[in-house]
Amino acid sequence: MRMKDDNGKWVQAGDQIEFCYGMPPVKATAQIELRDGILIGTCSGHDPETFRLRSLRRFVSPWYKVEG
Repeated sequence: MRMKDDNGKWVQAGDQIEFCYGMPPVKATAQIELRDGILIGTCSGHDPETFRLRSLRRFVSPWYKVEG
């Protein structure tokens, strides 16, 4: 299972993504894992700490794969 980020790069389990949310913007980095066939992001210290990657664009825009 994989999805494309806003740069068109493939994201899959084991990757990290970055995005911002809120006012003023808060930067977040999430680790992506596969649970029961669903890509899940884990973002410790944020509320919520986990989310479905498929739903992320409803709440933040854009999000990007962390390279390196």
